[in-house]
Amino acid sequence: MTIIIRDATKEDAWLVSQVNIQIWRESYSDFIDKRDLESLNLDEMASRRHAFYAAKHKHHLNLIIEERHQIIGFCEGGPPREPSEYAKGEIYTLYIRQSHQGRGFGKSLFLYALKELRKQHLSPILVGVLRENRKSMAFYEYMG
Repeated sequence: MTIIIRDATKEDAWLVSQVNIQIWRESYSDFIDKRDLESLNLDEMASRRHAFYAAKHKHHLNLIIEERHQIIGFCEGGPPREPSEYAKGEIYTLYIRQSHQGRGFGKSLFLYALKELRKQHLSPILVGVLRENRKSMAFYEYMG
């Protein structure tokens, strides 16, 4: 298995957004209303992500994990979005396609993102997880 973790570019925005919507629909159907999941708009999401990636904000990371040149997940992070006494950094999103979960891809991407945030002195970090998302909560608890 050859995996590549790399910085996302504005050219990746559409594919990352497509993966984002697919993962949400696969992973959140048990606790987010199906109508809300179906209403996710690929063009709007990709447009926002394209602008964000193009701006190359200092201290933000936008990472992609690929297997065989296919995006199987992504991670976005940077300074905390809300003021925090504890955290200097935040993982905003970390998603792995359901078909690739449980195979170490999430762990690899998380550890890489953590290393990059530490380089920018954005550690310790916080991660927000939906209370109902027990699988993700277990993952982050395992990761420490």
